[in-house]
Amino acid sequence: MRVRVLVLIALVLSSWSIAQASSYSFSGALPADDAVWILAFVPSASVVYTFTTTSFADGGFTPILTLFNSTGGYQFNSTPTDGCTEADPFVGCWDSSFGYTLAADSMYFLTVTEEDNYPTWDNLFGDPGLYPAFTRLGQGNFTGPVYGTGEGSFIALGGWQRTANFSFDISSSGDLTVPIPEPSAALLSLCGFGLLGGVSLLRRRRS
Repeated sequence: MRVRVLVLIALVLSSWSIAQASSYSFSGALPADDAVWILAFVPSASVVYTFTTTSFADGGFTPILTLFNSTGGYQFNSTPTDGCTEADPFVGCWDSSFGYTLAADSMYFLTVTEEDNYPTWDNLFGDPGLYPAFTRLGQGNFTGPVYGTGEGSFIALGGWQRTANFSFDISSSGDLTVPIPEPSAALLSLCGFGLLGGVSLLRRRRS
């Protein structure tokens, strides 16, 4: 089965950054339940950066954010119970928010996956011949069978139909830069898993 890995490509002519006390807003869509969306970014200060998902509130799927360092080493992943920002009284939390102290001027990678597609490697760029980097990678549209509807995609716990869209914010008192992505062995190894899904939309917001 071909594995879909979605890589963010910043369509800008030069690196761009935001001023202090600012927020980035990102949005896009996954081509399938098992897709992985990747953002590379560089913080300018060693301070806490806050990651807040708004996907479910906007009609999208339940998102999982996973943070990796410059060498692809695992740092942290969110769960829907982290700082719950959007919840259903009968099922529980959907959107989440968490803070993490980042090192200044160091590259980080942030991935977006659907609920139940969690990281399995300690390193994002490990050997793809060992086992999938994420629990559902290579399984296509898994949410229908997992959540009881039998078929379909982007089904939330409880059988709710959602869209393929996701959105999240990164905010901090420090600057954040998203450089123009250069071809690298690391990113190319991920693309080598299968289909390059496309380009996500990027929105900037200065606060």
